[in-house]
Amino acid sequence: MASSRAADNISAFDATAYANERSRQEGFSTCYDTAACNGTIGVDYDCEKFFLTADTPYECSGYRLPTEAQWEYAARAGTTTAFYSGDIREADVLGECIEDPAMTAIGWYCWNSDNRTHAVAQKIANGWGLYDVSGNAAEWCNDLFDGLGYGEGPLTNPTGTLITSRDITPPVQNARIQEWEDSSKDHDSCKSNTRCCASSAGADVGTGLRPARTKVD
Repeated sequence: MASSRAADNISAFDATAYANERSRQEGFSTCYDTAACNGTIGVDYDCEKFFLTADTPYECSGYRLPTEAQWEYAARAGTTTAFYSGDIREADVLGECIEDPAMTAIGWYCWNSDNRTHAVAQKIANGWGLYDVSGNAAEWCNDLFDGLGYGEGPLTNPTGTLITSRDITPPVQNARIQEWEDSSKDHDSCKSNTRCCASSAGADVGTGLRPARTKVD
């Protein structure tokens, strides 16, 4: 059976709604309070606010967006190089589209994507069996973007600047989006540690999600 293309055009609001619905279908508690959201998911779904239903994401047994730290930890799969497949080939000009053998082996980017997403699991997986964590589609994370890193949370299981408090009432803007790793970006944008941000309401080509779930005893 042929693999499906990576889903994109997904906003962070859409992503939390998907996570909640998948949790309900599989009998888990939902991780997000979306009472202040309205509209049709994937069309005009908008949230005045949304927040976690637990004090930390690790305390919710349902599906949710991964924290930024979780995302990078999973993407690296124990590696310390630019990509889980090896070191990066340096370009002469920042942002220049060049072929990078390490990136070509594991994902779709400006050199090989034809400016579109591709079927998943067509490249080499990382050491933990995860496909397409570099390239193909960008993936939302739970954290609000913090330009200095993971925020002021703990060093073990960092939570980042999280959407945890019911006191956070403004629309969640600049929620961290993993790497802008969509298929049109250059190889440097697809490194395991590259970070960027976007409005939570944005649903752009090349933007999707990779839900996570904590096994709670």
